[in-house]
Amino acid sequence: MQAIADLVEHYGWKEVTSIFVDDDYGRSGIIFLGDALAKKRSKISFKAAFIPSAPSSAIRDLLVQVNLMESRVYVVHVNPDSGLTVFSVAKELGMLNNGSVWIATDWLMAVLDSLKMSDPVQKISHKGLLHFVITLQTQILKIILSRWSKLKASSSLNSYGLYAYDSVCSTGVKGFCIDVFEAAVKLLQYEVNHIYLLYGDGSKTPNFSDLVEMVPENKYDAVVGDITIVTNRTKIVDFIQTFIGSGLVVVSPVKGINSSAWSFLKPFSVQMWCVTGAFFLLVGAAVWILEHRINPEFCGPPSQYL
Repeated sequence: MQAIADLVEHYGWKEVTSIFVDDDYGRSGIIFLGDALAKKRSKISFKAAFIPSAPSSAIRDLLVQVNLMESRVYVVHVNPDSGLTVFSVAKELGMLNNGSVWIATDWLMAVLDSLKMSDPVQKISHKGLLHFVITLQTQILKIILSRWSKLKASSSLNSYGLYAYDSVCSTGVKGFCIDVFEAAVKLLQYEVNHIYLLYGDGSKTPNFSDLVEMVPENKYDAVVGDITIVTNRTKIVDFIQTFIGSGLVVVSPVKGINSSAWSFLKPFSVQMWCVTGAFFLLVGAAVWILEHRINPEFCGPPSQYL
């Protein structure tokens, strides 16, 4: 998103329209983009969001609304499964003509990687999208691609794969959980010699339940990571106290309370007090009608009942 903000600043655009998928991935990216643009004295003038797996009709209705906005610089931050649909509908609506700028985020590279054809650029161009790809040929990149090819992976290594590879292999084992573990080890009064062993083959997401079961099997001494604490796992291993909060909070306005002699009336509304008073009079009248003929306490003038 910082690169997009730099691009907006370079061309002197002051306002952009963001088109994004309404989930954690989309919202967080647009928030970061808004902060980056604010530092460049630009802003997001209109935010157009659609739900994940939205049909083409919903995307069309959204783009019709977007087309009414003044800004003609669009940033598309969506999932790969809906990205091409956005551009296809935009082309049908004539929104890809001269005078408009469309900027796609990293999802486009994932789409290019997944297209099973000799010329994926041609398929993208059919959607009306003109794009360019900058390829950096460095010695480190060549080494990474060579290692990736040895895994016999079915797809090429896109930008997401490079990020993951760089965070695990190139820079060593790092992360928030690792930092917490290292800080805890330093607080011990004795030395704990340990080495990190990466779990998984690097091509698919490992099964964390299987990983936890390897601890009582003495294949590993411990597991460091964001492992979810569930009942069946607590029966075979011990977890430390939770140190990562859920991040959920409740925000409510602060209102000053003025104390008065009529404060006891606030728990109920005016309508509720009226209904309560009506029932009080109705019950009192019914008791008097039934009792005043036979009960001496209900005889005499009405002032006697008070």
